[in-house]
Amino acid sequence: MESFKQWHKFYGHQVIQNPSNLKLSMYCGAIDAKILRDIVSVDNAVKWDSASKVWREGGRNRTIIESHVNSIEEFLASGNAERIMPNSIVLSITETAFSFKAFPQMPEIDNVTPGIIKVMGLYKRSANGDIEPCPEKDRTGWVLDGQHRIKAFRQWASPDPYPVNVIILKHWMGNDYEDVMRHQTYELNMGRPLSEDFKSSIREQYNEQIGHKEYKRQIALSWIRRELEGRGAVFSQNGIVGASNLRTPYIITMSFLEKLIQFAFESDSILNNKYVLEKMTKNEAKEVSKYLFDFYEGVRISLGLINPQTIGTIGSEPEVSTAKDYWDIASKTKHKQRLLHNVGLKAVTKGLLHKVMANNPQNPSEVAESLKHMRGIPWHDPGLQAKKDDWVNPLAEALLKMYESKGTEGANKKYQIRAEKRNNAGNVIDTFNLQAFGWQ
Repeated sequence: MESFKQWHKFYGHQVIQNPSNLKLSMYCGAIDAKILRDIVSVDNAVKWDSASKVWREGGRNRTIIESHVNSIEEFLASGNAERIMPNSIVLSITETAFSFKAFPQMPEIDNVTPGIIKVMGLYKRSANGDIEPCPEKDRTGWVLDGQHRIKAFRQWASPDPYPVNVIILKHWMGNDYEDVMRHQTYELNMGRPLSEDFKSSIREQYNEQIGHKEYKRQIALSWIRRELEGRGAVFSQNGIVGASNLRTPYIITMSFLEKLIQFAFESDSILNNKYVLEKMTKNEAKEVSKYLFDFYEGVRISLGLINPQTIGTIGSEPEVSTAKDYWDIASKTKHKQRLLHNVGLKAVTKGLLHKVMANNPQNPSEVAESLKHMRGIPWHDPGLQAKKDDWVNPLAEALLKMYESKGTEGANKKYQIRAEKRNNAGNVIDTFNLQAFGWQ
C-alpha cells in the first residue's frame, strides 16, 4: 500500500499559562471527530504482560474498558438533541506534525492568541484507492486523556462533521518529555477513582523526579519498590507483589509495598537521615532497595521459616508439607498467615529494622543469622490472624524484646511472645500471648 501524509487545519488558540516554560504551551481548538480518530493513538495503556512477566514499555494511560467505549458510542448514535461532548480531549502531537499560525490582525489577550492549528495525519492508500489510517504505533499523536472517546468515534458512523474540543501539547525533543507527559496523565486523572496500583505503575516509569514535593516522594517510593521487586523472592513479581487487573495473582499489592517502604523510612532513622525522598536519584533508590532487601529477605529466611515439627498444625496438604517458609504458605496454599501481611510486615519493620540494620549487615544471610533465635513464631496462629492494625505497635515491641533476649529458654526452645496494648495514659488495656517453638 502507498503511504502518504495529509495536513488538517482548524481554528484554535495558543494558551500560555506558564511564560517561564513555553514548552508547555497549550493549543485549544475543535476538530472533526472523524479526522481526530485516525490521527492519534490510544494504544499506550499501562499493561502487565503475563506471558513475558514484564511491564509494557511506555505505558501511560488506563487500560481501555470496552463497556465504557460502547456506552459512549451508543450515546453518539442515539441522535438525541442533547448529544454534546463539552469536555476536551487532551493530546500530545509530534512537533514535526503540528503547526500554529496566529491571525496577524487579532492581538493576543491575556496570553491567549487566536489562529489556525494544523496537524498531520499518516495514511495508506490501497491499489483500488481505499484510504485507511496508518498503524497505531506510527501515528503522529497520542491521547493523554480521552482514549475511550477516541475509540467510540472509531465505532460510530457520524453522518455529519462532529467537531470536538481538543487541547494539544507539542512533543518536544528532550529527556524530560516522557516524564512531563506521564505527570500530565496523572494530574488529569487526579479527580477520578484510579487505583493506587495504577498510579504506582505510572510513577515507576519516570526517568526524573517531577511535580510537587509530595509527588516527588511518591516517585521515589515507586522507584525503590520496583528495584525491590527485582532483587529476589521476598517481594518478587511472581505471585508476591502485584496489582489487580495489571498483574497475575498476587499476595500483596504494589501500593501496599510502597506504603511499607514509607513506613520503613518513618521507623528507621538511618534511612531517614541519609536519604531525602523528594530529592532521591535512581542510584540512591538502588541503594535503599539493597538496604531493605537485605533486611526483608533476611526476615524471610529466618522469622519466615516454618518449624518442621509444627508444620502439621497448618494443614495436611502436600503443598503445606513441602512449604519451607510463610511465603510458600501465602503463595502456594489456601491457608492464612500473618507475616506476609499488613500487620506482620509493619510490626517487623517497626520493631526490628533499625535495631538489626544498625549492626551494618552486608547481606540477607547476616540479617538471618542475627534473627536466628527468633525462628518458630507461628504466624498462622488463629489468634494472631485476628489482630488488626491497632496491634502493630504492641507486636513490634514484643518482637524487639524477643530480639534483645538473644536466645530462647529451656531445652525444648519454647518461648512466649507477650504483646500489650496500652491506652494514651500508658495503662495496659489488652494483652496477647503466643507460644513459639524455636529449633536448631
